[in-house]
Amino acid sequence: MNILLIMPDALRATNLGCCGYSKNTSPFMDKLAKEGVVFKNTIAQTAHTHPGVVSIYTGLYPTTHCQQTPKDFAAFKEVGWSKEWRNTEVRKKWKAPLNILRENGYTTGGKGSSCWWPLGYLIETNKMLDKLMGDKIGRPFFMMCVPYYTHIAYNAVPDYDKLFLSDGDKLTDNFKKYMDMVKTTGHGYVLNPKLVDKKYHEAKINKSVWKAFSFLQEDRPSMMALYDGAVRNLDMEAERYVKKLEELGILDDTLIIITPDHGEEILERGSLGHASCSMAGTLYDENIRTPLIMRYPKALPQGKVIETQVSQVDIMPTIFDILGYSMPKLTEGHSLLPLIKGEDIDFEEETHCETIVCGMQTLDWDKRMKWAVRTPQWKLIYSQDTNGNYYELYNLKNDPAEKVNLIDKETKIADELKKKLRKREI
Repeated sequence: MNILLIMPDALRATNLGCCGYSKNTSPFMDKLAKEGVVFKNTIAQTAHTHPGVVSIYTGLYPTTHCQQTPKDFAAFKEVGWSKEWRNTEVRKKWKAPLNILRENGYTTGGKGSSCWWPLGYLIETNKMLDKLMGDKIGRPFFMMCVPYYTHIAYNAVPDYDKLFLSDGDKLTDNFKKYMDMVKTTGHGYVLNPKLVDKKYHEAKINKSVWKAFSFLQEDRPSMMALYDGAVRNLDMEAERYVKKLEELGILDDTLIIITPDHGEEILERGSLGHASCSMAGTLYDENIRTPLIMRYPKALPQGKVIETQVSQVDIMPTIFDILGYSMPKLTEGHSLLPLIKGEDIDFEEETHCETIVCGMQTLDWDKRMKWAVRTPQWKLIYSQDTNGNYYELYNLKNDPAEKVNLIDKETKIADELKKKLRKREI
């Protein structure tokens, strides 16, 4: 069995048809979902790339592997990742799952994989699947690709940037003012001035990488349409990868997985992006609820839709279970295969998340951090903030937009979740 992991940056679950979206943003990914399994409530372990990717590849929560976004990737590649582990006993006993695959004859690689060499990647290639036709990459393989379309800048191809505007939607003057900037401004450069206190304005910030946007709620339809166009571009890219597998005659021999590193806020709370670009650094569902699609007809059913809450730490254990391999004993995720097969199991739906505020625009003194515990019905968020520490509690069934903080009303539930949070996170 080959494995192709398509990991789009900053893809929201709510903007895919297979997860309930009404607009035709993802026809090909929806087709893949019908040919396999789609998990509609997959929770990312963080709201920025680096620790989330490590959690996907290891099956470990960020509080165990302790990885955060490095400011200097070159330095990170020199020292590796193992020095950052919080739990030294886990570090001593741990073996990266990709290294286990390599020991079993797998070739590992993909575009951008050199950043993740401590996790077991071997080959860096920009023409990933094309090289499968030669002798440079052996089989079986574990390949990663990271399409960037849904990460700001949302630079959809012409016509797609307006394709998803409704008939009644018009580009506001305010949106027109910043549209070109949104289409060209990349990682770490986006800032919502409303989130910045006096200290930031007084600081000596590098203005070449600091651009202030100020959007209004009436700008949101235009911004969402721009993002939806980016999703459609992503869909076309995913189709290109899968068609290549088909050309090589190995499509049904390959487990295809589509899941992002995290989600994306599109002005739900006045910000744009996620923790490494918006400076908001939130753990609301727009930033952590993600899609997960798996297609492998030799082991997985077709057209299976799973509403059960799962976590991204469950992905690698599921791959190993399909292969018949054993994950390291200290793995915190669980295989989703029994859930897929409909077996009578007591599946733990509780999951844990954390995030920092990071990116090129952050300052050294900004140590804001958030932790969360999420169940299918409740989410408790704990924030360590420059303005003090505080809790938030949301009933996700009654209040999916997370607007009504019940921390002072549902004290019994809050206390139970605080115990779970403190046990793992703080």
